[in-house]
Amino acid sequence: MTEPIQIRLAGPEDAELIADISRRTFVDSFAIHNTKENMDLYLNQQFTREMQMAEVGAPGRIFLLATWDEEPAGYASMREGTPPPELGADVAAIEILQIYSEPLQKFRLAGQRLYDGPQPVTLEQLEQQELPEGKN
Repeated sequence: MTEPIQIRLAGPEDAELIADISRRTFVDSFAIHNTKENMDLYLNQQFTREMQMAEVGAPGRIFLLATWDEEPAGYASMREGTPPPELGADVAAIEILQIYSEPLQKFRLAGQRLYDGPQPVTLEQLEQQELPEGKN
């Protein structure tokens, strides 16, 4: 039996979907703590749909898209980075920037799966869609 949660590398063709998930889940998470005016100001100046779409497929950025029975459930945003000096110069690093999952209860597991896996994974595996078994 196939697991209902699937995780795959997102590409530029997923930009609109990821931007919509970003804005929807941002509002779901933070609207309760802010005024409508402050939310509108932030969404229209610092978190626009166009800005979110431009990040998908940008150099050094990596997005993983989670689906639940083929329905969008969330995503993780990462970027290539510089590892801490303690790890040495020959170690590659990827920093997790955001993990957003849709608010429906069944999708909450998607956020945890995006955080948990795929591990271990290399950038080359992500680019070639070669995720380790049991972690996609």
